This record gives sequence, C-alpha cells and structure tokens, in this order.
Amino acid sequence: MPSRIDENQKPTVEADLNYRLDPTLGGTEVIWGGVYGQLRRKYHKIPVTITDERGYEDQFKLDEHGFQLEYAPGPGLELHNGAAPLRGTKYDNDCEALLKKVTECSRVYVISTLTRRRGYDETRINGEDQDKPDMEMTPGNASARFVHIDQSYSGARKRLYLDMGAEEAKKMEKTRWQVNNEPLGLCDARSVTEEQLHDTIHLVPVKWPATPPENKMWQVAPPDYPGQHKWHYFSKMQPEECLIMKMFDSKKTGVARRLAHSAFPTPHDFGPPRRSVETRCFCFWEDESAD
Repeated sequence: MPSRIDENQKPTVEADLNYRLDPTLGGTEVIWGGVYGQLRRKYHKIPVTITDERGYEDQFKLDEHGFQLEYAPGPGLELHNGAAPLRGTKYDNDCEALLKKVTECSRVYVISTLTRRRGYDETRINGEDQDKPDMEMTPGNASARFVHIDQSYSGARKRLYLDMGAEEAKKMEKTRWQVNNEPLGLCDARSVTEEQLHDTIHLVPVKWPATPPENKMWQVAPPDYPGQHKWHYFSKMQPEECLIMKMFDSKKTGVARRLAHSAFPTPHDFGPPRRSVETRCFCFWEDESAD
C-alpha cells in the first residue's frame, strides 16, 4: 500500500449532501422509507468535499473511523436476486466469517439483506412520477441520498430485541455488541458530535395501511462550520470488495460508536445503476462485558 501523503494531493469530489432540515424550516423527524413521499422530503443542502481514499484503504479502521474496506471474494450479487433473504446460504456464511476475521468477535447474527439496484434519478418525482401518491412504494430500492445513521443508540437495542427475541437479546446485551453494515460517502466518526445527531423514526409501509414497525435512527444536522465533517469514499469499488460500516457499538469509550453516511452523485457517474448487496449484522464479543 502507498505510504501516507499530504491530504491535499488526494483526489476529491465536490458534492451537495442532504443534511437534516430543522422542523421549523419544513423538515420532519419521521421518514417513510421506500415510498415516493420520501423523495419529496426537504433537506438542508450543504456543499462538502469528499476525499477519494483509493490506494489508502489500510489507513481506515472500523474502531477508529467507523468504517473499513476489505477484500472479500464470494458469491455476492450473483446469488442474491433481491427476492428473498440469504439466511443459511454460502453468502450468509461468508459474511459471518468476514466479520469474525475483521472484528475478532465471537458471534455474528445476520439481521437482514437488501439489494439496491435502482438508480436514484429513475425514482425522482418528475414526469410520470409526479402524480404518484406519497405512500405508494417505489419499484425497487434506490440509494439513500441523505446524511443518516441507520440506528440510534436506543434504536440498536430495540432492533436487538426485535430480531433475536427478548430472552436471547437480554443475555447478549450484557456482552459487547455492534451493528455493522456491509454495503458512498463516509463521514469520519470522530468529526460528528453527539449534539448533531437527531432522533428520527423510520417507517416502511410494506403492508400499508397496517402499522409498520418503527426503526429509531438518526438524521445528522449540518456541520457547525465548513470542513468540520470529514468525508471520504472509495472510488471504483469492485464486486469482491466489501465496505464494513459500524452503526452502533455498546462500548462507550475508546472506539467509534456510529457512522454517518450518504450516497452522493459524482461528475464521473455513467452507465447503469450500481448494484450492491447490503447486509446488516449483530457482532458479539461474549468474553467482554457491556460498558
């Protein structure tokens, strides 16, 4: 790997990212995901500089920055058609093995797997889509172009109980545990303050009008000053590469506990929409107690 260089020598991209808009200015603290109404949400657009870290992958670590890029050859997209979860398949097992190797955890529990294969611009509310009802589901999963963290601290605990059941979750939450994503713009966890994280309810009306389960997440407020939030990305990611992102860590000191992130457009985008598989997992260190 290349040695460290002056940060000013690395390629960068300028992009407008969608940050939380204060409710007094028209923003909301409830997000309906997967519907046309989400694409009509108002945000606080902030211009940021995003640094391309291609060639400097080894400088970023999960416990320090909140993300880490790994080489992970496997069945990946070819096995996952987006129609059903891959529980118990080779893909599932490969995810578990990778996370155990990278984090040195003792147990991995796969929560869910999601395929993104629809371009964001295809689902914009223009042309034939402008008259679609807010609560109508969009056809396919597009990239999430707003700055967010998938689970808040309390939301991670709720997800633990929802996915593992009360008895098992009560036992496992006494150990150190994390929520990790394998799916973008990545914001160094050290550059985002706790005060910039705002509780938000995320709902997906898959069986509307039945009430969907609540996911407690965070929207991120704009930086206090230009350049406060340190944004990075890895250009030209390949199918055999895996981006591991930390959404939550029960350890309260000495580690990155959450990662703000957002998809973003670049001037170099071309071709069909990107396809990616996003897998959420719990990681447990059964020999470490929870902080």
